[in-house]
Amino acid sequence: MAVFKGHAENISSVCFAPRKGLFFASVGQDNTLKVWNMPEELDSQEIVKVKSAQMTIMAHQKYINSVRVAPNDKVLATSSQDKTIKIWDS
Repeated sequence: MAVFKGHAENISSVCFAPRKGLFFASVGQDNTLKVWNMPEELDSQEIVKVKSAQMTIMAHQKYINSVRVAPNDKVLATSSQDKTIKIWDS
């Protein structure tokens, strides 16, 4: 239904906002956290191509293992091989 491009290295984790599903977050070996808006109209007949994230943050010093969105969609958590967990305002 959609293709999202923007990471420079392998992607390690993706997590959709559980409450409304209006966005999702992705992280990877490029040490970035990206937040993507879901396209308003997804049609199974045509693939939507998204070329950039709504927000990109150089989130950690090393490879990011995981990202999760809180049940209220208001905060994100990332964990990394730099031995830190960070909490972000979504």
